[in-house]
Amino acid sequence: MLGFGANRRGGRLPSFILIGMLVLVVLLSYNYWNMSRLYGRALDELAEVHAQVKRTDAARSRLEKRNSELMLQVDTHRRQIDQKDGDYSVLEGKLQARDALMKKCTDEKMKLQSELTQRTTDMNRLKGKTTGNHRNAPNLKEPINYRRV
Repeated sequence: MLGFGANRRGGRLPSFILIGMLVLVVLLSYNYWNMSRLYGRALDELAEVHAQVKRTDAARSRLEKRNSELMLQVDTHRRQIDQKDGDYSVLEGKLQARDALMKKCTDEKMKLQSELTQRTTDMNRLKGKTTGNHRNAPNLKEPINYRRV
């Protein structure tokens, strides 16, 4: 009995099936090669990005440390400024007190100079009177009696 494919020889494939399978193997090989190449690139990019992340983390940690140091400096400077403002206020108060004292002393000095001038004038006037009295003194014959009060 001869059935389907009875006239074929055993173990041989027709040529169009062989050619189709070869084309399929070539296609699969090309796809495998292309995917391997793309996967390699992706791994390289992933490694590069990973290295960049590490560098960025290191830079961020350095910047955070520097930032904290600068914040400490800012706090220190603020405290110093506050202290100097307090010192300035105290010194300003002392200066105002001394200015007031100096003004008081200047006013007192002017008053004393005025009194000195007045007394010098009075003394010169009295000296003139006593000089006149000394000239008239030889004419006096009575001694002066002082009374006790």
